[in-house]
Amino acid sequence: MKPLPPRVQLVETSEDELKQYDGTNPKKSLLMANRGQIYDVSQSRKSYDVFLSFRGTDVRNNFLGHLYIALDQRGINTYIDSEELRKGEQISPALMEAIKESQIAIVVFSENYASSKWCLDELAEIMECKEQRNLVVFSVFYKVEPREVRTPGKGDRQSYGKAMAEHEVNFGKDSEKVKRWKKALSNVGSLSGWHVTENEYVTTLLLLQLVYFF
Repeated sequence: MKPLPPRVQLVETSEDELKQYDGTNPKKSLLMANRGQIYDVSQSRKSYDVFLSFRGTDVRNNFLGHLYIALDQRGINTYIDSEELRKGEQISPALMEAIKESQIAIVVFSENYASSKWCLDELAEIMECKEQRNLVVFSVFYKVEPREVRTPGKGDRQSYGKAMAEHEVNFGKDSEKVKRWKKALSNVGSLSGWHVTENEYVTTLLLLQLVYFF
């Protein structure tokens, strides 16, 4: 457990005055009470509640759109990228920073997720932030089997196996990039998640989890 930050000295501060430091105003410090002491935890405040990782062509206009609207309506600050950011060979610094500045990442695995180098780079960064920064990761398997993600090539349609085979041809089977992607897929595929059958049902479950978290 990380140590608490230094205490803040507040003399004769009323309850109403303390409410001004609840984190809703970004210009004011975020204060936390613990065992009768007040601490400034502004340094640990993140820019986003949720980062969404997804393959746009598969889910942007259906499941993901419903999920994003539901999160936004409940005041959950969610980062969702635009296709304009997905240019070039490498993940943009803006996306890297957004992942680091999020409390939760929701990874939506779909049929063509693994065919995108951008998605795999995002996923690898997400899993590294999970290990190093305590990022909370939720996984959604949208019309793909979890085992297909965890061990590409073992699912019914094997879309992930085919995608990874193509990456091995392009980058080399033993390249560090491909090894990093495979490790991320294996680790996230082993996490508990939701296998989508009905959009509304899974969206509701996710929201219940998120409301409980916050």
